Amino acid sequence: MRALAPLTALSSLSVQHCYYEISDEEVSAMLGLLTSLTILDFGGCKLTDAGVTALSLHTALKSLSLWECCKSFFGLPSLTDLGVATLASLTQLTSLNLGHCCSLTDAGMTPLASLTALTSLNFNSCYKVSEEGIMSLALVLTNLTSLDLFACNMTDVGVTALAGLTALTSLNLASAPS
Repeated sequence: MRALAPLTALSSLSVQHCYYEISDEEVSAMLGLLTSLTILDFGGCKLTDAGVTALSLHTALKSLSLWECCKSFFGLPSLTDLGVATLASLTQLTSLNLGHCCSLTDAGMTPLASLTALTSLNFNSCYKVSEEGIMSLALVLTNLTSLDLFACNMTDVGVTALAGLTALTSLNLASAPS
């Protein structure tokens, strides 16, 4: 990743499903050099709380995908509520994808309430996130136009709370197949 250092004008970077290991230290070093980034996709990579904490210092980000970053690979630490809480500093984010981050719980939702610029939020297959966590966000993230809650633990009570999100144009409430 350090080889990208000369690309100082780079505004968008995707390293989805990186088949080589990107360490938390490399993430930190890379973001220190690539200061023009506004779109970052680490979907399917092996980031931990430490790597995500480094991301949280890059406050110019507008779009961030950490899809499937919470999976523990070969016994390595995974992304948890503690790492997600550090994202609260990214107040310019308009899109956040935490889909398939199966370690996330309702406790990780509360700090995300500061991300009021969000228009797109994905919790697809975050099985430990319940309607309580979603309802706390629905009260403050009123700019959402897209919300993916596939396989989240929602009941009619939680769905009713989403009625306040009047800007929504896309909503996924499908359940996981049994």
